[in-house]
Amino acid sequence: MNRTTNYKIRCLTKFINENYTTLREIYGDSIEGMHIAKKIRKERQLRYYSIVFHVQKKGTGIEKPIPKHISIQIGKKVCHVATDVVERGPLQLLSLAVGTELIHMQKKTRGTIGLILHRNGNHYLLSNMHVMAKDFIEKGKTRFEISVDNETTPDILAGEVKACREQGVFSGIDAAIARLKIPGSFENRLPHIGKVGDRLLLSQNTAAQTQLRMVGVTSGLQSGRVTKLGVPKTFRVNNNASVDFTNLIETNLRAGEGDSGAPVVGPSPDNRVIGIVMGSEGGFVYVIPIHLILSEFVVDIL
Repeated sequence: MNRTTNYKIRCLTKFINENYTTLREIYGDSIEGMHIAKKIRKERQLRYYSIVFHVQKKGTGIEKPIPKHISIQIGKKVCHVATDVVERGPLQLLSLAVGTELIHMQKKTRGTIGLILHRNGNHYLLSNMHVMAKDFIEKGKTRFEISVDNETTPDILAGEVKACREQGVFSGIDAAIARLKIPGSFENRLPHIGKVGDRLLLSQNTAAQTQLRMVGVTSGLQSGRVTKLGVPKTFRVNNNASVDFTNLIETNLRAGEGDSGAPVVGPSPDNRVIGIVMGSEGGFVYVIPIHLILSEFVVDIL
């Protein structure tokens, strides 16, 4: 991929993520996601890139027709970028399964421990907010923060280790952290992979060539590749509410219920962290980039 094409894709990806919620308001709530890909016409892939809208069914639920082109500022030029529409289903979260490692003790919601993080001398378990704090989401809350002074009894169980929920976000990203209640010697060592390294930030030039590996409690060790970067998607909380997520990594990893929060790392021997699993749709598994999580909670990988 040459420099000009790479720059254009980055600009288009930034545009759809920054304007995703607005575009859904304009063209209808039936939009389930978007991505950037080469234009398809009569089953032939053309040379230029387009903005692809995801809908459950073409021709239904669109409040305003999606135009054939959208004008976008790319550098100093205004470009008329083609659009496409594909049929894709709603995003499905992967939290509910029996016998997984991380359990919200009151709600019995289960998922996979993502990583162990640290901040100011404390250690934290990482997973999705829909795993750790489904009770907040059911009350319509997309964010929570519980101060140490208000922590009473542990509400997260990871094997024999207990932790107290501290922060969570369910909009833009889906992540939460819980503070471990006991001091000890911890490390991020994954089954079949070993000790993980630092974060790995993918780019358009490197993503397709980077081998991904995931360790989920349900699916175990899985490998795959990135199919798209910077994908916005919508999750339907119920018939009346939806939540938008942005800058997701779309992959061809295989994951099942209970794999939410599973860590995704790059190739050995470095095993650098790419993100954690959030959900799936249409045969694709979506990953939250780790740098967005670390920035949100101001934490580091242990």
